[in-house]
Amino acid sequence: MRKYIPNILSRLNLLLRSSYDPDHDIGGVTDPFLQVHLLTLLRTVTHTDKKMSEDVMDTLTQIATNTESNKNPGNSVLYECVRTIMCIETQSPVHRLAINILGKFLLNRDNNIRYVALNALCNAVTANNDAIQRHRNQIKECLKDADITIRTRALDLIYALTNEENIVDLVQDLLKFCDMSSNEPEFQQDLAAKICMVVERYAPNSRWHIDTVTQVMAKVGSLVMEDAITSLYVIIARTPELQMYSTYKLFAMVSQEELNSDPLRRLCAWCIGEYGTKLTTVEGAQEARIDENIRYVPFTQQQVLDCLKKIIEHTSSSETTKAVIEELLKKYNDSVAVELQQRSVEFTELLQKATNTVKQEVLKAMPAPQVQFEDTKSESKEVPSEDEKPPVAHESDSESESTEKQQTDSKKISSTKESPIFPDNPIVQPKPVDPFPDLISNLNNNQQDIIPSIVAFNKNGVDVTFHFAKLGYSSSSSLVTLQISNQLGITQVNAVFRNINAFSINDFSFMVAVPKYMALEIQPSTGKQLLALGQNYQSQRFRLTNHFHGQKPLVIKIQISYTDQTGNKVVETAQVANFPPNC
Repeated sequence: MRKYIPNILSRLNLLLRSSYDPDHDIGGVTDPFLQVHLLTLLRTVTHTDKKMSEDVMDTLTQIATNTESNKNPGNSVLYECVRTIMCIETQSPVHRLAINILGKFLLNRDNNIRYVALNALCNAVTANNDAIQRHRNQIKECLKDADITIRTRALDLIYALTNEENIVDLVQDLLKFCDMSSNEPEFQQDLAAKICMVVERYAPNSRWHIDTVTQVMAKVGSLVMEDAITSLYVIIARTPELQMYSTYKLFAMVSQEELNSDPLRRLCAWCIGEYGTKLTTVEGAQEARIDENIRYVPFTQQQVLDCLKKIIEHTSSSETTKAVIEELLKKYNDSVAVELQQRSVEFTELLQKATNTVKQEVLKAMPAPQVQFEDTKSESKEVPSEDEKPPVAHESDSESESTEKQQTDSKKISSTKESPIFPDNPIVQPKPVDPFPDLISNLNNNQQDIIPSIVAFNKNGVDVTFHFAKLGYSSSSSLVTLQISNQLGITQVNAVFRNINAFSINDFSFMVAVPKYMALEIQPSTGKQLLALGQNYQSQRFRLTNHFHGQKPLVIKIQISYTDQTGNKVVETAQVANFPPNC
């Protein structure tokens, strides 16, 4: 077909320059059906040929600039022209021209035209982010459309456009749409989830993060994602300078009678229980601009009990205050609600019979949770079947027979579905973090240091993150469960894969190669499909043994491969040497 490309270009130029022909003219465009089919054929035959792509640039530019766009026939030709330009691998100013045409489509009154424009922009956002940023205002206007499909696609596009530079402005606009979408809980939930994810990823500072997510919680109530709420617990606990501010701020927000947000009340009750002594100072109140007239707020009873048992152990609490709190606790000793009765009895027994040492240990301030968060959408996670798991391969040599045997055995095990590498420590399904654990679990809840994560690969919208932790540490969030250890010379890693492109990728594969002085054991991946815009993640665990620990550093080579939206196979390799010092 390539030999006919000059004929295709000649025919397109002839149609573009031809005079009025009543037999073929539709809406001022000469034979738009033929033009669309010729452009489709041109896109197909020039997709992977850069030389051919350069040859057709002039023709595509002429079509894009001279075709009328005030009627549907012209719009159909322009849209097909834009699709052809976007499939050309050679980047050129014509790409910007195509983005501008799609921007004009967003101003069209026809919902169909606006939707196809949004869809095309979503597919082009990775390679043409800067050009699309110029049309942010038109994209935001689409969020006001009555058509839910247009609003949903516009939201996906804004999510993909958000970065460190525009995060503040875009989030402020999205917060306004939270109020406008109050009658559509499904869209409001998706909107709140996207806001929380971009805030988690690009927040300029912790205070802005807290203020923004609490605004979302106040607007959408229980629709907010659980991992976003858990993230606030972690941030507040890890940021002592914001604990007073957060406590006053939350107390003021839940004191509003019209507020109906259970997650916000839970967070407020937890802050008062942990940092209640800071409510007696005026600095936090002035900083958070709290009104003096505080009204009654209906908290969840279980959380109030947790709050009371913390307050009673504060050294500043008077005997009268402690007596009042003890009476409040006793009221629930006979409650028909099992949770209330259990907490009430536990707290009463603890306060009356436990020694001071036990009280101090149980009721002391909770350590900052050691949780790793990923800004992905957990509800879209897909759990593949065993048959869908990709084959795992790795390369490793050895200096001794025992090491060689270990590597051979690990290679066999990694390819056998019935025999996982770590049968005593499997990858478990993620569970939400409980910010209000029971008393007994608090006794052994010792704070442990976590090894910082590293980004091992980040290219073309695909990133690979390595997570590490010290021996015996295990933490879980609603998105990721980490059970990772580090012994002398042994490093166990959880590699998390994410795709932030506007298109999904399939057949994802991850492989590791190590030098001769290291050994490798690797488990199968959790799946081989990565959805668009970070809507899911996949992970794969492997263990590195450094036989020259302390003498030679950890260095590995990784290879990832996947199939993109055009069906092409993409293979990328990288060397990873930036392991943390304590690995």
